[in-house]
Amino acid sequence: MMDHRGRSLLEIHIAVLLFGLTGLFGKSVDIPARYIVLGRVFFASLSMGIYFLIKRKDIRLTCGADYTAISLLGALLAFHWTAFYTSVQVSTVAIALLTFSAYPIFVTFLEPLMFRERLKKIDVLFAFVMFMGVLLIVPEFNIKNNLTIGLLWG
Repeated sequence: MMDHRGRSLLEIHIAVLLFGLTGLFGKSVDIPARYIVLGRVFFASLSMGIYFLIKRKDIRLTCGADYTAISLLGALLAFHWTAFYTSVQVSTVAIALLTFSAYPIFVTFLEPLMFRERLKKIDVLFAFVMFMGVLLIVPEFNIKNNLTIGLLWG
């Protein structure tokens, strides 16, 4: 039997493998990013629907505001995945995955807005360092360069 730490490490490694395979899938499939995302949404919805039917879970929301929030979050998630696959297709899997992994930059600035917390100087410093690191992966920042376009989509 595996201990808690070993299991956690295994789960992290599996997650990283799946993220990488997602990028490779997006690169190897010759269809537009929006159709890849549509397919993912279809199969995820189907799988979740079957799961909730089997478990007899009631997933109805309680008010109209919840439907609005879920719809907006779904649209944001669809845009996120479309941007990711577009980044993969116009540049490289590495560029897409590195920019995908740079989400803490956005979290640094969105978290204080959403949770009414103070913006910490150390977090801003780390976000700046991460942003500079992301810029370093592109040989030249030129909008005619596919790596730059991939970075912007990512």
